[in-house]
Formats: sequence, C-alpha cells, structure tokens
Amino acid sequence: MFHLSEHLKDLLISFGNDNLPIFFHRFFIRLVETCYNYPLVFLFILVIIFLVINILLIILTLYYTNTRKNRRDRYFSIYSNHYEEVLRKYLFNEIDWDLTLVKLKRYKRPLNRRILISVLVNFQEILRGDVDNAMSDIYYRLGLYNDSIRLTRSSRFYKKILGFRELTNLYPKGAEEFIEQYINSPDDLVAAEAQASYILLHPENPFDFLKKLTGPFTRWTQLTAFYLLRKHPISVPSFAGYLQSENRNIKKFSLRMIIYFQQIECESEILKMLDNPDETVRFLCIQSINSLRLFSGKELLKNRYPSETLKNQTEIVKALRNIGENEDYDFLENIIKSGSITLQTEACRALYYLNPECLDRLKLTDPKSELKIKQFIAHVTDQRN
Repeated sequence: MFHLSEHLKDLLISFGNDNLPIFFHRFFIRLVETCYNYPLVFLFILVIIFLVINILLIILTLYYTNTRKNRRDRYFSIYSNHYEEVLRKYLFNEIDWDLTLVKLKRYKRPLNRRILISVLVNFQEILRGDVDNAMSDIYYRLGLYNDSIRLTRSSRFYKKILGFRELTNLYPKGAEEFIEQYINSPDDLVAAEAQASYILLHPENPFDFLKKLTGPFTRWTQLTAFYLLRKHPISVPSFAGYLQSENRNIKKFSLRMIIYFQQIECESEILKMLDNPDETVRFLCIQSINSLRLFSGKELLKNRYPSETLKNQTEIVKALRNIGENEDYDFLENIIKSGSITLQTEACRALYYLNPECLDRLKLTDPKSELKIKQFIAHVTDQRN
C-alpha cells in the first residue's frame, strides 16, 4: 500500500512537471507533498473545492434561469402589445383581415399562439356586444382552437383547465363535446372547471348537469356557480327539482338558491326536506321556511322541535319570530322556562318582536319567577346584540 501511494505521488509530480507552467511547479510539488504528509488538509481542500463548484453552479443556474425568464417576459410583453394593437385596428375596421394576417407576425409559433389566445381572452373580458362574436371568429379562423383542444387532452390538470376556459370563452360550440365528459372527472379541480363551463355553455338549462353528477359538488364549485348566475345572462331555474337528488351537497346548494332567489313556488318540496337525515339540510330547510315566510310550515317546525339538534332548535325559534302568531306564545314561553340560555334568549326575542300583545304578556310575567325576563329583554333590545 505504501509503495502504491508513493507511486501515485511520483505520477502526480511527473504530471505537474510535464503539463503545468514552470512557475507553478514548485507550488504544485509542495501541495502534493503536504497532502501526503497531512491527509486531513487534503480532504479539507477537496471539500472547499466541492463547495466552490456547487456555489458556482447554483449562481450560473440562477443567472441562466433569471435571464431566460426576463427574455421570455420581454418577448411576451412586446408581442402582446403588438397583437393588441393589430387586433384593435381590425375590430374597429381600420384594417381588413388580409392585412391583419400580415401584421400578426410569427403568429404560427407555439409561444406566439399562446400570446394571441391570452390577448383574445382579455379583449373578451373587456369588450362586450358584437365584439364577442368577433373574438370567437378570430380564434376560429387562426385555428387557435386546436391549441386549446390539445390542452384538454393533456395529462396535467392545469393544462386541461386552461383548455376548458379558452374553449368555453372563445369557441362555445366546440367546447360542448369536451366539457360534458369531464363533469364527473376523478380530479376535483378538473370536474369543478368542467361544471362551471357547463353552466356558461347552457344558459337556458345551466344546472342540468346536476342530474348526471355522480362525483362531489364542492362548496367552491357552488360559489362559482352562484357567481356565474349573477354575472352572466343565465336563466335561473326552479331548484325544486334538484331537491330530490341523492347528493346532499346538491340539496344544500338548491336550498341556498331557493332562499336567495325567493322561490316560493318550491314550498311543497321544501317542507319534505324537514325529514331529511342530514342536519345541515334540515337547517337550510328551516331557514327557507323562515326566509320565504312559509306559514304552512309552522306546525311542522313545532312538531320537530323536541327531536332537533340545538342548532336547528335555535333556527326554529328564530323562524317563529316571523311566522308565529299569538297561539304560539305558550310554546315559546315553555322554551324560556326550560331551554338553554341560547334558546331562552331567542324565544324571548321572538316574543318581544312577534306582536304588541305577546310583548305585553311577556312584560307581565311574574317578576318573582326565576326567569329573569327583564334581563333577557334588556339583552335582546340592546343595539350591540
């Protein structure tokens, strides 16, 4: 082993003498001898060299990445501004289509086609009326829809979603055949985007997809659906039919929409939901009865009260404030006598605001009783509560 080590040392010195500059010979020989005499020093030098090389590689990688990103951003900005100017002139009839094609430089390049699509999407967001059709026409004539279709076939979910959005906004007719097959996608994000696209593509029957839905109808998708209903000229359907769905999220969404759009015609279907096993569905049903002032549901609420959860009992008491009558005084008084603090407070509030007669009876309650009516009244009439 010693002879092998000495042989390697002689080889290194010989290599240095033959290949390195003369002025570097002495330093190199001293370095080799030091490394052999003090191997820890040699190891330390190797570690330093390794670290320096790694730092240099990281710096070079960051520089290259940043330079490439800056160039791409600058390229995108230049062509985006150029395409916006050309398309603006075309849309306002300042130039014809043939000249537009000439001015749309390099539009056949993949990156430039992405830039064009983004410009068209932005224009459609800003401009309305006949210009909407013009955007779709440009998108179709340039064959940009093929780029979006390829995105929908990608295995990456974010590319699928991008393709859905582009087709939905710029090529609705072509989007229909792709969207429906993804409504029940195992990927929740893809399914949510497909469901939102379906609403925009079918403004006359925007929620028909709920009848075919086998996957989840997430809260985020529900919020998106509500936003689309308010933003776009979409027909608001009667949500009574969707209350029969086996999907509890669809039932909850339908009840929320019934409350918001005050669909009193759904009364009979709403009352059926009081027997639903899901607590939240029953809660929303009670809210519907309260919000729509469905007086026919009052006795049903009173009958269900003993078997309900505290949350739903509280909501029933709140409903009686709006749909109750004098005959409900004893019912609410019993709650004040035996209910929890929350229920007592809401029952007192209901009687206080129900009508003047109930208010007078409430004030005449025996002051020696332990109900502390005056404290409850002070609480419910305090503007801070």
